[in-house]
This record gives sequence, C-alpha cells and structure tokens, in this order.
Amino acid sequence: MGGGGEEKCPTRREAEDIASNDGRGYGKGEEGGESEKQFLHRKAKIKIFRKFAQTFGQLMGWIEIGIGVILVLAAVQGWRQGMVVQVIGLAAVVAGVWLAMEYAQGTGMFVAIMVGVILVTVLVGRLTRGMLRLVGLGVFDNILGALFSVAKVGVVIWVIMKLAGIEGWWEL
Repeated sequence: MGGGGEEKCPTRREAEDIASNDGRGYGKGEEGGESEKQFLHRKAKIKIFRKFAQTFGQLMGWIEIGIGVILVLAAVQGWRQGMVVQVIGLAAVVAGVWLAMEYAQGTGMFVAIMVGVILVTVLVGRLTRGMLRLVGLGVFDNILGALFSVAKVGVVIWVIMKLAGIEGWWEL
C-alpha cells in the first residue's frame, strides 16, 4: 500500500471495499458481520504481530528459537524432578549400561540388568528427594534440578551441533 515496505491500516473506504469484496459485510448491520471498529482493530493486531515477528526473526534464527524452547522445557522438567532425582537417574543409566556390558551374556540379560539397576537407583532417588522435602530443602532441590537439567540438555545440544559440523551459530 505505502512506500518503504510498511503496511498501514486501511482507511474506512478501503476497509469497506475489502468487506464488500470478501463477504464480511461489516458496518452494514448484517448478522454475523463485524463492525468497522472490530475490523480495524483486528487489522491493527495483525500489523503489530507481523512487526513483532519480523523484529524477533531478525534477532534470532529458527535454530536459536528451537534451542531456546528445548532449554525452557528442560528447565521445567528439571524443576519438577529436582536435582537429586536427575543426578541419580543419570548415574543409574551410566551404571546400568556399564554393569550390563560387564555381566550380561545375552540381549535379554542385558536389558534385565539395565532395567533393574535403573529401577533401584530411581527408587533411591525418589526416597532421597522425599527426605529433602521433609526437612524443607525441596525448593532448593527444584532450583538446582532446573539448572542441572538445562546444563545436561545444553551439553547434549552442543555435542549434536559439533557432530553435525555446525559451529559459530552462537557468535555475534
């Protein structure tokens, strides 16, 4: 419409033309149609959203947005689980794999050893977390859990990016 690539809100006349062409019929008192004020308000919201998306898109690319979402989800998950459960869970996976590789003589035995070690250590982790909550350290456990989870997922993302050969995406 205007110069410089910016979209401006339509005038009343332009809005009436648009409405008459697409069957909305605002301002004519037709049932189901929207008023001129509603139409212009909706157009203004769309314009604001487009400007925000354009500005946000210039600041961050899709990779950074995806990583940010993943890290926020990791923080929420870490908050819910707590530090104790996460550390013991990570140790359980490592110990389960190591013990299964050392002592398993078949696939079934490998899975059984892994699952057994993980179940026992997760149970110990949940009991320890319950004791922390009992003595009033639950919030501290939650905060550390969120930080640990973000760090853990951050390391995994970093390794994936390194293996994929993507470097320097975080530099300005």
